Amino acid sequence: MPDRRRAPRRRTRGLAARVRPGHLVLVLDVGPGGALLEGVRPLRPGAEVEVQFDLGTQRIRVGATVVRCSIAMLDPHRGPTYRSGIAFEAAFDWTREDTTQRGYGVPDPHDRRASRDHGSAK
Repeated sequence: MPDRRRAPRRRTRGLAARVRPGHLVLVLDVGPGGALLEGVRPLRPGAEVEVQFDLGTQRIRVGATVVRCSIAMLDPHRGPTYRSGIAFEAAFDWTREDTTQRGYGVPDPHDRRASRDHGSAK
């Protein structure tokens, strides 16, 4: 399947988000045009959603449309895990902050070293 993204995405490490009305998801990768989310509930393709990214002390909300959703894994005890591709309503440039412009990945809010390094770049 060809990659149809308009801009490259960056892998994340443990970045959490919430899809309204509060379903917790893991952000696998993100870019200015969209993201790949993983969670225990399916998102209906074509649905308009609001996603809240938790970046340590900062919360960013953005509107998006679900482009695709599929089962990524089946666990006999926990059930299915879904992966959903979403397209943001508008370009979402927080992924291009100072550290990412220099070629680093999206800062991990749980990594103290990354938080310290990112804070000193400002």
